[in-house]
Amino acid sequence: MDELYNKRSLDKFLINDAVFALLALDYTADKANYKTTREKLVEFILDKAVTVNKNGKELYGWTLNTEMGINPDITGVALAALSPYMSDNNVKQAVEKAVDSLSKMQLDSGYIPDSFGAFSETISFVILGLTAVGENPEGVKFTKINGDLYSALLSFRAQDGQFAHELNKKADYMATEQALRALIAIREFKKTGRYNFFENNVDTSKLKAYDYEGEEEANKLLPKTGAMFDANVAVALAVVMIIVGVVLIKRQKELRRQRYEEKVTANCSNACFISYSNNLCRQFTKQASTISVRKYNSK
Repeated sequence: MDELYNKRSLDKFLINDAVFALLALDYTADKANYKTTREKLVEFILDKAVTVNKNGKELYGWTLNTEMGINPDITGVALAALSPYMSDNNVKQAVEKAVDSLSKMQLDSGYIPDSFGAFSETISFVILGLTAVGENPEGVKFTKINGDLYSALLSFRAQDGQFAHELNKKADYMATEQALRALIAIREFKKTGRYNFFENNVDTSKLKAYDYEGEEEANKLLPKTGAMFDANVAVALAVVMIIVGVVLIKRQKELRRQRYEEKVTANCSNACFISYSNNLCRQFTKQASTISVRKYNSK
């Protein structure tokens, strides 16, 4: 936590960094005083919200790339992160606009696609966000002609009960795990009218601490968040590649020089064989070869 909230600069965060950083603080119920506070993260998330016009619809939410429009995955998880702070009017207004935009993005089939198509994880994230802010995934806003978000999510269910990333594809664990979260959220939402999967009232500082052995070995394998390990490796590899490239170039040049010298020597030897004695020929060949190599190197 210290690495993420004290050592990393907030202005280096992307929107997904800030969203998951806020979720982590609340999910762990961490009460420590960090440089990057909940208030700063909420403000950062609100500042990163964008409004785009797509197919005649004005949409509000969050995205990693404005050219690709509002991203329902990021918007859904942002709703979950902001849900504990809706007593702030600015947060409340942002949440309401994002919810309305997700409804506008929903197709008649019930799916909410991103820029690349309809995927189960997208629907799972949207459901998690909606239940966190008290919106019904099966309510009027999210029930279209041929389905709602719940029925859309179930359409990704495989015969063995797991969930697939894409329709009619093989199930995988990631899609299944995220779908399970969404299904739990829907079940609990029906009991209380609001359910934030990431909410936690347990003070983690009071939980029993366990000694961990092997931290030194773990640090070798897993660099700290924000550390320069990866960058240093990249720089080192770049330097090695440059050195190897220089060596190869020099080696190639040396081989060309040797071939050139052999060719000149052979030509001179042929001439000498006709006109001079062997001794004189060897001297002439050596001199001619040296002169030729000098000319070659001066090119």
